[in-house]
Amino acid sequence: MKAAIWTGIEKIELGERPLPSAGEGEVLIRVKAAGICGTDLTIYHGKFPKERAIAPMVLGHEFCGTVEGLGRGVKDLEAGDLVVVDPLISCGSCYCCVEGFPHVCSSLKLLGVDVDGSFAEYVTAKAGRTHRLPRGFGVEQGAMVEPLSVAVHAVRRSSMNVGDTVLVTGGGPIGILIALVAASAGARTLVVSEIQDFRLGLIERLGLRGFNPLLADVRKLAAEWFGGVGPDIVFEVTGSAAGMQQAIESVRHRGTVVEVGLPKDRTENDTRRVVFGEVSIVGSRVYAPVDIETSIDLLEHRKVDIAPLVKTFAIEECPGLFSRLSRGEGNLMKAVMIVDSHS
Repeated sequence: MKAAIWTGIEKIELGERPLPSAGEGEVLIRVKAAGICGTDLTIYHGKFPKERAIAPMVLGHEFCGTVEGLGRGVKDLEAGDLVVVDPLISCGSCYCCVEGFPHVCSSLKLLGVDVDGSFAEYVTAKAGRTHRLPRGFGVEQGAMVEPLSVAVHAVRRSSMNVGDTVLVTGGGPIGILIALVAASAGARTLVVSEIQDFRLGLIERLGLRGFNPLLADVRKLAAEWFGGVGPDIVFEVTGSAAGMQQAIESVRHRGTVVEVGLPKDRTENDTRRVVFGEVSIVGSRVYAPVDIETSIDLLEHRKVDIAPLVKTFAIEECPGLFSRLSRGEGNLMKAVMIVDSHS
């Protein structure tokens, strides 16, 4: 089968992989569309833990496709179903897995990182990790279910209430998705902090309020937009020390900072305000099955519009596309590759 294969640092090549077959409890999926995520780019640049992502391999974990084959024992899915896959691979035996939180498994693995992923014509997945999509669901929407689930999980972790005020630091794909989910959940005032002009323009086109923290007095704006006390909730999505510090200094006393972005290295932050202001800091990692089902519902009923974020490409464009994304060319927010365009 055709596949886009990561063969080494900053090398993606089109090639062939053996056609997989569905084992017991698995389904064979013909991939329709697959999104490129920040994790894929990190692997592409050789900056992911080398004991996990090992070249040559097929990247990709944000995807949808049709069920082509059923392994023994699979009963709840049928050939032809359009599906998305929860790509997390949990051990099933550690404390978190046993206690019902397998998404924070102590040895969590991921399709497209630890095993071959979705930048290929076919992929296999556990039937229990496979979610059927409603009729009429677009394949671009299907490829966005996984990243939207990250946003849904972050908003759930924040315990946000209708009428809460929200600041999102970082207007990349996940930051914007968090803002859209928070808006759909009833945020009263919602502001996104972002330094790239292209992203700020998109934020405004989506009907959100954005600002560049390098060009603005953040405290003055906080006083103007959040009643002088700061937002109830700050979602920190940059994964940077500066972003985290801005979140801590911006949130109101007894407010909540949700750390979504993953720092690439250890960071040092002044957390005295966390103590003095009784600020809660909450971590948010990937998603649970309920977040995936919620994301499907949000997209099905058009409560979140992802269309302005997405631009599609053929899988044959994958090598050049990774190079363009790495250089920041083309003002791309979310690149989705159409792997199989046939119905």
